[in-house]
Amino acid sequence: MIKKRVSFILPALIVPILSILLRPGSGQQILFDEANNCKLLTACNDCIGTEGCVWCTNHEFEAKDSSLKRIPRCDRLENHKKRKDGFCGSNQFLEIPQTTQFIDKRLPVHQDQKVHISPQEGRAQLAVGLPVTFEIDYLEDADKQLDLYYILDLSHTMKDDKDTVASESHRLANELKHKLTKSVRLGFGSFVDKPVMPFASYSQINERQDFVKPYGFRNHLSLTEDITAFQRAVTASKISANTDMAEGGLDAIMQAIVCNNEIGWRENETHKLIVMASDGPFHIAGDGKLGGIVEYNDMVCHLDQAGYYTHSTLQDYPSVGQINHVAKRSKTYIIFAVTEDHFELYSQLSKRIDKSTAGRLRSNSDNVVELVKNQYNNIKGTVELTAAVSKGSSQLLNYIDIQYSSQCGSDGRWVVNSNICKNVGPGKTVKFRVSLKLQKCPPTQRDGEIIFTTFDLTEREQFRVKFNLVCDCNCTKTLLPSDNNKSLLTSICSGHAKRLQCGKCVCDEDHSGSNCECTKSRIGVVQENSGNRTGCTKNGENEIECSGRGQCACGQCDCSQGWGGQFCECDQTKCRLNPNNEYERECANGKGKCDCGQCICNPDRGGDKCQCPKQQTTCVEPGSTTICNGNGDCSCSKGDNSLDASVDWQWSCSLCKPGHFGKYCHVCRGTNCTSRGRSSARCEDPKLISCVQCHVNHHLNGTWTKGVCHTLCEKGGSKDKETMISRGIVRYDATMSSSLSDHETGESTICDVPFNETCSATILYEYESLEQNEIGVKVAIGNMLYCQAPLNFLPYILYAAGGVILIGLMTLLLWKLFTFMLDTREFHKFEKERAAAKWAKGENPLYATPMSTFQNPAYRN
Repeated sequence: MIKKRVSFILPALIVPILSILLRPGSGQQILFDEANNCKLLTACNDCIGTEGCVWCTNHEFEAKDSSLKRIPRCDRLENHKKRKDGFCGSNQFLEIPQTTQFIDKRLPVHQDQKVHISPQEGRAQLAVGLPVTFEIDYLEDADKQLDLYYILDLSHTMKDDKDTVASESHRLANELKHKLTKSVRLGFGSFVDKPVMPFASYSQINERQDFVKPYGFRNHLSLTEDITAFQRAVTASKISANTDMAEGGLDAIMQAIVCNNEIGWRENETHKLIVMASDGPFHIAGDGKLGGIVEYNDMVCHLDQAGYYTHSTLQDYPSVGQINHVAKRSKTYIIFAVTEDHFELYSQLSKRIDKSTAGRLRSNSDNVVELVKNQYNNIKGTVELTAAVSKGSSQLLNYIDIQYSSQCGSDGRWVVNSNICKNVGPGKTVKFRVSLKLQKCPPTQRDGEIIFTTFDLTEREQFRVKFNLVCDCNCTKTLLPSDNNKSLLTSICSGHAKRLQCGKCVCDEDHSGSNCECTKSRIGVVQENSGNRTGCTKNGENEIECSGRGQCACGQCDCSQGWGGQFCECDQTKCRLNPNNEYERECANGKGKCDCGQCICNPDRGGDKCQCPKQQTTCVEPGSTTICNGNGDCSCSKGDNSLDASVDWQWSCSLCKPGHFGKYCHVCRGTNCTSRGRSSARCEDPKLISCVQCHVNHHLNGTWTKGVCHTLCEKGGSKDKETMISRGIVRYDATMSSSLSDHETGESTICDVPFNETCSATILYEYESLEQNEIGVKVAIGNMLYCQAPLNFLPYILYAAGGVILIGLMTLLLWKLFTFMLDTREFHKFEKERAAAKWAKGENPLYATPMSTFQNPAYRN
């Protein structure tokens, strides 16, 4: 039995708490591989010279598959394997580039046997995109000799430093010999600056003062084990002077490095170390022009018998790049011992010269021993593995990518992208991994040698890797018996080929085409008609045939898969839903025609790929003419968001406005909804109202049975004229419910359906799909009517009349108060003015006499 509830206030429904779940689209994420460029390649060498590409050499290769799509000989290996057509599923018919590597000589690192790098020799075969990795051990030499050449700035401000270096020479040698190496030799040189103006004054150049004239560089003592001789040489050196702040230190370093015999450098098993001490900045290349010196530094030794640099006034200062070049070539360490004022400058300089460093020298150089020892340990303890190529192979490094990893500590951890180990002590072993990968094939050269070494290693202590490049197909080098088989040449190459090579016909001079089916005369006809050399180029004979995306057959382009147009200039994959699916037909499997990358759809199709029906009827609520009820956008999609073109996509209201949802965006749960803020136009359907009223009446009367309202709730049964709202609805499947929330889903819409003039019933409805694409509506009717008693208007009328009278009285009182206050103010003003008057009582101040008095000035009394 339906219960009635009567209220004397405006009806207020208790709205069930509705949970709206925001379900993000669970569409599958499609990952696309980068474009398959293999299919564009028509020559075997070009094919295997591209990363990931393999070539089919089978002479029985079918150029078309069952769907008449062109099959490329060059493709990715996985495509060849899965393709049923084409006869290239077996490795025996595939040119697959492969890498190999061998170690030819591996002596383990050993201090006593003077083996500091292992392995020593190797071989590798490199293919494009395939890395080859070697592991290298390096042992830091524990007993290498040291040649230390000390270069001192002998300008006037360095006088006390000279004396300190002389007095500390024995301690320096002992520290180096006992803590760093067993054999130490010392040498001494000095510098000032170029003896030309403006670097030195006229008087300085001509020795008019109590010191020697300036010079670019002088070798005072070649390298020797006699430490006393070193001390005497430093003590005997004389101070000079120059004009500007900068000194000629780079001139001195250049001559000290390149004058190998004059300085006395040892070549093998020796660390070469230059210590340059100065308290001023340095001149660089180009400064010599200030003194009229324009000839560049030739990086050649120019010392006379006395050890003086003879070309100081003839050649410019060397550049930083030249110093770095000769230091690397001779494997010479450089320490800049400079004062605090110029430490930052020399620190920047050391960053541009390999194996160099800068240290702070106190004003009198009393810390020179500690500075040399510490800085030498820093640069010597850093091991950097580098790569070079042998003579004649220098260009190959542009084609080979070399990646390094290092294992410097005892924890066994590898550091990626690192070829440097620091703090490597004497006798310690570190490891490196080098990975060689050919990025692309060079034009001609196919072999070479890469040399891996460190700064300290000699030429006989290197890891040398000889390599050859897999850039030429084996089928181009070897002639198979089948390549000259006359029956094959006749059946495959139309009898007009010289031979088969890599599975393709090599045509004679009078024929062309993939099967030598084209004659020159036939091509000539096309040439005359098209105006092009072959009819396969768009803008003249200098252009690539068929845009490089197909083969020219008898003056016409036979395009590779995924390309179309007269010259293969059109990307037909743009017409696919999934551009990477080579087995998908364009424009949703033939529901349109692909015209140079754009789909021209059949009359009943729409969408950019013809994947959608043209009509958007599935976005229109039955009985309505507005798409998505004007509350959303209609979009074409599939339920699983896949790109399968074999199944039609459908239009749906997938993007509803905020506050609206449902199949047709007809459910409104927002704050600006009509009809009590929750329903759509379906709630006003007369057939729905009649159906609900029928069910409620029978429940009230206790006469309800199943099917009792059949005539009112199904199509054609209503006596009312069918309206636009009910059109398209087959039936209303109504049930009674004591709890509407039990029937609520995300597609449910709530309505208030009038039962009579004062009562209404609350329902929930949602659409359901029936057979033969028909639509029905499931309706749940609440078992409680909401009624409103007639309003009693008399109290409201009395309240209104009383309010009007009260407002009138209040207005009169306010007006009376205002006038009283105004009169009172005027009266007080009058009284104040009268009190201030000066005339007597009873006298009219406004009176004026009518008499006038005149006097004759000529009258005499």
